[in-house]
Amino acid sequence: MLTTKCSLKCRNCSNLMQYYKNPEHTEYEKIISALNVLDKNVDTISEFRIIGGEPLMNKDWANIVNKLTDYNDAAEIFIYTNATIAPKENQLESFKGKKVNFIITDYGKLSKNIERMIENLEKFDISYKREPANDWVDCSRIKHHKRPLPQLEEVFKQCCVKYLYTLLDGKLYRCPFIANAANLNAIPDNPGNYVDLFVNESQMKNKIKRLVKVAKFFPGCDFCDGRPYDPTSK
Repeated sequence: MLTTKCSLKCRNCSNLMQYYKNPEHTEYEKIISALNVLDKNVDTISEFRIIGGEPLMNKDWANIVNKLTDYNDAAEIFIYTNATIAPKENQLESFKGKKVNFIITDYGKLSKNIERMIENLEKFDISYKREPANDWVDCSRIKHHKRPLPQLEEVFKQCCVKYLYTLLDGKLYRCPFIANAANLNAIPDNPGNYVDLFVNESQMKNKIKRLVKVAKFFPGCDFCDGRPYDPTSK
């Protein structure tokens, strides 16, 4: 996650961008340092997703993408954008021949640079997918539900984003909701929700293993309304 700044402020953003009063970019050096730690402590990463906010608002976004290709040229990289900002041609040219893809959410007139973006993506033979902003699920409320243990486990079991490992400000989370709720200080700080990649590196592999394989739910899950695979489900 490159930034909490967004060129659109969607009222029910599932990543909670609407709650940020002072959104910020994550510095290039901090992202790269965290990735260095992560790279040393996992077997493989098959896919990177570049998100925000609107990731293209971070002036270092293209440098970060190119650095990711240096880490792992076999991994696919997907850049999620609302097409309000047109990438520079030299930025796109630097991705030529690399496994870089754009996922463009089309917000109609709000995506004011979408045609220019697509024209340049095709010019440099960069893969992209354009899709309308459909199928929204209202899961942006932050509320302490005080669920009993079986309900917490069920909310986690049904969650459709529990495998979206989110790197934000040097901490690794299992989902973007908890990542941003914690970053906003909207939920109590609880080390059970994340792995701080800059603390006690000697135990890092075990901490990541717990996050990935052991946890049946996280304390932050109790502040989420739930995001089930079936959005019509209660």
